Amino acid sequence: MKRTKSGKTEKAGPNYTTCIQTLNIDYDKLATAIVKAEKRAKESQESEAKAKRLPLIKALRSLWKGESSDGRSLTAPFAMVLSFMFKGLSVLLALFLIALWVVTFSNPEIVSIWSERGASFVILYFIVLVTITIVLGIFWVVLHGASAASMIEKEPDNILGAFSGMVSFVSLVIALIALLR
Repeated sequence: MKRTKSGKTEKAGPNYTTCIQTLNIDYDKLATAIVKAEKRAKESQESEAKAKRLPLIKALRSLWKGESSDGRSLTAPFAMVLSFMFKGLSVLLALFLIALWVVTFSNPEIVSIWSERGASFVILYFIVLVTITIVLGIFWVVLHGASAASMIEKEPDNILGAFSGMVSFVSLVIALIALLR
């Protein structure tokens, strides 16, 4: 409630004013503006996609000439190497899975062990083999996805961090191999 100077109380509420305006819209101009905006959006998306997939040679050439205007061209070589590392690991993992199954069925020594130990051992062996295959298959899918994601990553910090992690992992594996020999 609101009090006026005369002491009367008035109801406080929204004060609505009605305003009617006539808008003259040229629909042809509006349609051409929308079409132009869509074309510009497509062109910018295409240019971003080209910048994301900057080839290694082109990136190195732009670095050599000092033409790098964005952070993507600086980290593109690292992203390319990281993608190749992930692809290589996924290929090695797929070859390991194929070799595991081929050795299981083609090795006569394994078949003779199956006949000596009985059916329960064969069933347990296949359960373990299928479990290993599923786990490594999931890991293969993750590596394959990481390879694709490293090529379209925009943030240079993420690319360099993943590259550093991969290089440190490779050096750890090499150190463990050297220790075991």
